[in-house]
Amino acid sequence: MSIGAAAQTTQDSQQRRLAWDQEVQPLRVALFTDTYEQTNGVTRTLSRLLHHCTGLGFTVHIYTYGREGAEDVGDRSKVFRYAPLLPIEYYPDMHFDVAIANARLARRFRSYDYDVVHLATPGSMGLIGYELARQRALPLLGSYHTHVADYVRARVRVKFLGDQFAALTWSYLRWFYNQCEIVLAPSRPVKAKLEEHLRVPVALFPRGVDTDVFHPRYAEPHEKTRVLYVGRLAEEKNLEMLVAAFRALDEDAVLQIVGDGPLYSELRALAGGKVQVLGPRYGEELSRVYASADVFAFPSLTDTFGIVVLEAMSSELPAVVMNEGGPKDIVTDGHDGFVVSDREMMTDRLRLLIRDAELRRAIGKRARQTAEARSWDAAFEDLLDSYRQVAAHAT
Repeated sequence: MSIGAAAQTTQDSQQRRLAWDQEVQPLRVALFTDTYEQTNGVTRTLSRLLHHCTGLGFTVHIYTYGREGAEDVGDRSKVFRYAPLLPIEYYPDMHFDVAIANARLARRFRSYDYDVVHLATPGSMGLIGYELARQRALPLLGSYHTHVADYVRARVRVKFLGDQFAALTWSYLRWFYNQCEIVLAPSRPVKAKLEEHLRVPVALFPRGVDTDVFHPRYAEPHEKTRVLYVGRLAEEKNLEMLVAAFRALDEDAVLQIVGDGPLYSELRALAGGKVQVLGPRYGEELSRVYASADVFAFPSLTDTFGIVVLEAMSSELPAVVMNEGGPKDIVTDGHDGFVVSDREMMTDRLRLLIRDAELRRAIGKRARQTAEARSWDAAFEDLLDSYRQVAAHAT
């Protein structure tokens, strides 16, 4: 390409970007989610989205469950929280509200002129958003965050019944997400799975990481090699397998489990010796926990992305993840981590990394480079472009 052609290409790109910014800035978005108070990847993504959009001059209103009230975020955006009227707990700290019609929420929604309705949950808050958007003929965008059907299957001990309930769950998810103009998936494996089930377009909305918050400079000296898990302590995370894989090692190392959830007490009872259950960590303390570890192990088979994997890689840790779900879309096997298929392979890769400090450091450096290429700004550009497309389609 000639210098003149390259300059013209750059100018065209800048002009398209300026036109894009001018077109999307006025958008007003109503986002419905069942989860915003909990400590999980969905909450972190939506919280960052709210602040990012507000910084660009968008109006974003999040409708969610929690203590009744409204919270201002910047000059334009807000979080509206509503206590569920007839709640049924389907997951610890998460509820389905049988009373789908919420008059106070509906009145508030109708008092604003929205351009796009974003359904970030297939739960009861998502159903409320769907119905309100339908009444006003507003375009719908959906985002898929959780393998609900897999969670259902994991909680039913009888395999036949688990498969039946999972199939029923997919029937509902197909109906729900097929109401949208477009559905966003967090990773390529999830995108492919959704495309098998849905008839509407599926696009990517990957996640990012703050490489300044999760940085190797927070490392503190320690004696034994540390294998780290960070995440929710729940059945679908496959933690029993990780503990078994680690205990099969004959190495001078410790496994640190950080997080909270329904399995906390059970894991604490199993802990001892080389397995430490530390509970939840936040802020700079969490940054130190990551950076002071040596290897990150994430055994989940159901995560659609795995933000904690990126946080660990940003902290210069080699990550060992499973060959199912979203994390395998982050890690390149043998380059910036390892992708494994079973407990024996998890044990083997952990042993390799524990024994070979030079390999561990080399893979960790490459993991940091991978994380540096995954900014939140780049991730949200994809989402904002989808907002623009959906809003333009409705005009």
